[in-house]
Amino acid sequence: MHDLPLVLEQDEDGMWVACCPGLPGCISQGASEAAARANLAEAMAAFGECLAKHGESLADCLGGEGAQ
Repeated sequence: MHDLPLVLEQDEDGMWVACCPGLPGCISQGASEAAARANLAEAMAAFGECLAKHGESLADCLGGEGAQ
C-alpha cells in the first residue's frame, strides 16, 4: 500500500500483533508473522477506504509524509 513503518511483536500467548503507528487504531494480529502482516494490510486498506469515504486522504492523515 504505502511505505509506512510497521511494528510486529509476539504476545505472551504466541500470537503476532502488527500495527502501523502512523495510522491511529490500525492494528491486527495473526497466528504467524505472515498472517499478522496480511491482516494488517487488509486493515490498512480498510483505513484508506474509510478516509476516502469521508473526503480525506492518507496524506492528510500523515501530514503529507509517507503517502505515495
